[in-house]
Parts: sequence; C-alpha cells; structure tokens
Amino acid sequence: MEYTEYDYEEYEEEDDNVKKYKPLSPWRYAWYTILFSLPLLGFVFLVCFAFSEKNIHRRNYARSFFCLVVILILLALGEEIYYTILDLMI
Repeated sequence: MEYTEYDYEEYEEEDDNVKKYKPLSPWRYAWYTILFSLPLLGFVFLVCFAFSEKNIHRRNYARSFFCLVVILILLALGEEIYYTILDLMI
C-alpha cells in the first residue's frame, strides 16, 4: 500500500490530537502545583500554560490555579480593607 502526502498529514494531525488530549499523571499535577507556587517564576509559567494549546488538561489546570490565585488575592485585599476601616473607626 502506498501512502500519499495527504495520509501523512492526517497521521501528523492525529498525533497532535493524541498529545493535546493526553491526560496528566498525578505526579505532573503535583509538580505543576509546586511550580505554580514559586513567587515570580511560577506566575510566568502559570500565564504561559494558561494560554498554551499543547495540552488541554495542563491548560485547564493552569486556568483553575490562576482563578484560585485571584480569589486568594481578592480575599487578602478584602481582609486588609476591612481591618483598615475597623482601625479608623476606633
């Protein structure tokens, strides 16, 4: 059987989809959590992975971690504002 150029393109496209949808192992999640927790470098990787198209599971995990970071920052700011107002009232 002879393969045409179209067959090779289709095979490459299938290979990209396999990589794109390959699930992450629990160890990968653990390492990404450690990586994203680094002060400045982790945030850079977090943003890069959140917009990456290479692996959908890694992208979704980075986006969920980013949402968690935003929520924690908002809670910390809210607490700071609350205690500042409370100190001004006393």
